[in-house]
Amino acid sequence: MPGPQREFNLKQVAALLDVHYMTAYRYVRSRQLAARQIGTTWIISAEDLAAFQRHRALRVVAPEVPTTRTWRERIRPALESGDEVEGWRILESALNSGLAPLECYLDILVGAVTDSSDSSRKEPLVAEYLAISTASRLVARLGARLRRPGRSRGTVIFGAPAGEYHSFPIAVVADLVRLHGFTCVELGPNVPPRVFAQSLEGVHRVVAIGIGMTMSTHLPVLLETVAVVREADPSIPIVLGGQATLDDSADFPIAGTFWAPDGRSALELFNELAEQRRPLWAQSAG
Repeated sequence: MPGPQREFNLKQVAALLDVHYMTAYRYVRSRQLAARQIGTTWIISAEDLAAFQRHRALRVVAPEVPTTRTWRERIRPALESGDEVEGWRILESALNSGLAPLECYLDILVGAVTDSSDSSRKEPLVAEYLAISTASRLVARLGARLRRPGRSRGTVIFGAPAGEYHSFPIAVVADLVRLHGFTCVELGPNVPPRVFAQSLEGVHRVVAIGIGMTMSTHLPVLLETVAVVREADPSIPIVLGGQATLDDSADFPIAGTFWAPDGRSALELFNELAEQRRPLWAQSAG
């Protein structure tokens, strides 16, 4: 008869403690709960878990780490004042507290930039421009810190269509996609339709082309871009995203394309597309 279980993974620990998985993860990252890492898996011994539960019962466990909203509120003044150093300090503190990279990108940085903007104003304030500019630099630093070498799961090409100059949303999603093992080709903003098509040349194992758009007034050039890409290679999935895709006045999704309303759904979609296209790559390699 097997003896009692001596080791647990984070999912099992979360169930035993009756907390969310991310809460258990934060206990480990903040060193409240002792654990060792094997590859990408955290392992907690029965002894360490019992010690944690005893301390927890005695209420000597450190307080819960701040929520993503708290971190977002902390970083917003740094973004709006252009203080990259302070912004980076706050981001590092959030990571060290146990927040996942996905939360740092989407809930803290993107959330703070969104909070900084006010659609009711006719003209944006200087603070809004500073927030986006500073957040963009922090995205680059965060990506450089978190990126790890390894075999690519495929290539995703990103860009914004001609006339679209907002590159921050694309940079965020591209970094998240890289962290999940993909190679990214970032064309940047204001990309003509033919350049999207030309970017496919010589690129192997293409998962999809991701096109971000913040203004629905650019819909005609987006339609042209989709048509040009399809003419170059009709088999390549095209994923549309950005604020413009949420505009009720725009007709989304465009027939034959995929739609990602936010960063999390975009990441899930690229993962799904990679799995769907893997057999095609195997056939072409054979």
